Amino acid sequence: MDTDNMSEGGSNIFNYENQEAKQEFVTGEFDKNWRLAIEEHLEKHLGPCEGVFHEILSVNVHIDLYWFKATEERPYVTVVSVGCSDKPLTTPEGAEIFQYVELVLCLPADWQMPDSSADTNENEYWPIRAMKEIIHIPHSYGSFLAYGHTIPNGNPAENYPGTSFNCMLLDQPYHEPEEFSQMTYTDGRILTFLAMYPITEKETEIKLQAGNDRLIELMNQKGILNSVVNVDRPCLSSLLEDSDFEQMDSPEIEEIFTDAITTTREKFKAEQPAMSKEQQKLFKHRRPFWLWRDKKNRINEVFRDAELLRSQGTVVWGQIVQANMLLHDPNNHQNCPAAIIYSLDTYYDGNVIELEEIASSLYAVKGEATTPQLQEFSRILEDEYETNMRLQIPHSLTGGRDVYYTCIMVHRNNLPLPYLGASSFPLLVAPEKTESSMILPYPFWSDAATGIWLSMADQG
Repeated sequence: MDTDNMSEGGSNIFNYENQEAKQEFVTGEFDKNWRLAIEEHLEKHLGPCEGVFHEILSVNVHIDLYWFKATEERPYVTVVSVGCSDKPLTTPEGAEIFQYVELVLCLPADWQMPDSSADTNENEYWPIRAMKEIIHIPHSYGSFLAYGHTIPNGNPAENYPGTSFNCMLLDQPYHEPEEFSQMTYTDGRILTFLAMYPITEKETEIKLQAGNDRLIELMNQKGILNSVVNVDRPCLSSLLEDSDFEQMDSPEIEEIFTDAITTTREKFKAEQPAMSKEQQKLFKHRRPFWLWRDKKNRINEVFRDAELLRSQGTVVWGQIVQANMLLHDPNNHQNCPAAIIYSLDTYYDGNVIELEEIASSLYAVKGEATTPQLQEFSRILEDEYETNMRLQIPHSLTGGRDVYYTCIMVHRNNLPLPYLGASSFPLLVAPEKTESSMILPYPFWSDAATGIWLSMADQG
């Protein structure tokens, strides 16, 4: 998985073009009782099935698309995938509700439903094609689908035929009653239905900047949050006023970040004094061979002081400045160093976006001729093999607050997903005892912190 760019809010947009996909051809065999339960659930809420698009050649899972015609009570065509949930998706801790998912798509009542994908008008077939392509992504790349995920139509993203949309947003099926959204099977498995909402490039940018909840709120306010695909609807950006943009920077964002780090501190502090042996193992990592050979490398201190950080450390936000690109690849298992910044100032508990801006400003001086105060950082960042601990960043970049630059080791098993998908995370520091620091293992993160990280890591 490769990182194309990063949003202002810290969200990475991922694509899979250079990642080798798992390609395992399968037959049409599946758990018939599971399928029967899904069919009964769909008919209970949507009525009788009008037809099924059968997959002829299946890769990883066998997908069928069930469609239900428009009625007076439901004046739109509904298409639902059946087969994505035949195998569990690879979900991180805290996201188990998305282990088994199916997709839901609503089309206008007069939409011309194709007989097959062969010789089909793409202006009519693109929603069906998008559904099938999205379903296979998590099974091919060992990832998952969830509320708030955005999946661009290619890289670079191209508009779907005959539309201004180039991305698909997954979220709750707002058009259906709550009891439709999930199905609980007899063995305890929970199936979650994700609705597909096509959005424009500008709407994707708003989502990355302001968050998924804010995007949904704005679309609802402007009357364009319609579960039924409408290729003629206006783009949200053309309907926004200055006051709407001001609300995107509201204190609500600060409250979300503050709550996430505060609850993480409380959770870790409660478990810190008496951890089990299994919990303590989360702080112990095998030192890579190259570090054994490089005794002067200060990253060695991270391994030396891991127990001290576990027993006496406190939690703050850490923010990436630069990191080894291997860390963005989920198929690579190497743990690598990264340069980060952090602060003990509780001001940054809620102002993580400001911390990101400081990191961006610091990275911008890399290899550049700059002020005497920043010249040393220019040199350090240019020499990516040099490791430093707890260097104070000039107040000219921080508005007078104390922020520190340091190097850490990114251990993949300390993160909710096995790669560096987001630029902010809970960091463990003990400045009175050591200059080293480490990412707090994610089992000690609060649900709020994990949710923020997964949102930033956005698989879409």
